[in-house]
Amino acid sequence: MIKIIIVVLLLLVFLNLFRAMLVMLKSEQQESMARLLQQRVYASIAVVLLICLAAQFGFIKLHSSPVVTTHKQIQTGTTKQHQQNANTKPQLEKQSGS
Repeated sequence: MIKIIIVVLLLLVFLNLFRAMLVMLKSEQQESMARLLQQRVYASIAVVLLICLAAQFGFIKLHSSPVVTTHKQIQTGTTKQHQQNANTKPQLEKQSGS
């Protein structure tokens, strides 16, 4: 039910936006265009508040942001340790005596 209300409010936002555009293109009264844009702003605020309240009270579930998501890396014992021999040991650097 909440999602239907949100969709209806978003449609109202777009409807008022396009109606204001038509009023502007027809060069009619500026006052009616301002009123339509004001209704669009109020509907947008209502959508944001409704989404916040619905998420707070658990009516809708929001997805977490990928920035906030943490991943745990688990290392499994699939690799075998190898024995170091003379060829794999790091060579010591020699200093030239001057």
